[in-house]
Amino acid sequence: RPSSAQPRIAQTTSEPIMSDHLQQLRTWATGLEGSVLAGRYDLIQLLGAGGMGAVFLGQHHRTRRRVAIKLLLPALLSDPKATKRFQYEARAAASVSQRGVVEIIDFDQDPQNGPFIVMELLEGQSLRQLLLARGKLQPREALELGLDVAGTLEAVHAAGIIHRDLKPSNIFLASEPGETTRVKVLD
Repeated sequence: RPSSAQPRIAQTTSEPIMSDHLQQLRTWATGLEGSVLAGRYDLIQLLGAGGMGAVFLGQHHRTRRRVAIKLLLPALLSDPKATKRFQYEARAAASVSQRGVVEIIDFDQDPQNGPFIVMELLEGQSLRQLLLARGKLQPREALELGLDVAGTLEAVHAAGIIHRDLKPSNIFLASEPGETTRVKVLD
């Protein structure tokens, strides 16, 4: 399923500080590739990163199921608020069973790398990537996408959860062979 293309980490600014941060992130992520988390999950390659965590292509060590694994960034491991928020994210997403919410498979703690969330592996692209490639959506396409996002947010809000970071990079357009695009709200 995963594309053979190397993952790219998008740089959103040209500031030198961000460049240094991205280089440190790449170095850290490269060092993790090939390692095993909690004795169960092989980390294969970095898929992307945000302000709080990095997502890797992973595989369950025994079943060989491919998954997405989110790790808290090393700089945040000693921050109790960040670790608590990360745990809350896992519990919150797992508590909502809705087509537009990414499936949480597991949540655990690795002795060396801290907490991690194991999620279903999605194929496709973020709305941000689509907008960068195409420039804009057709009105009907934007309406359908907006309705899907609103339906997902309705289910999330009914569970007492407020999404505090809704943006194009957190809206994922998942594609399966022979199936229409599914909208998944991330984070």
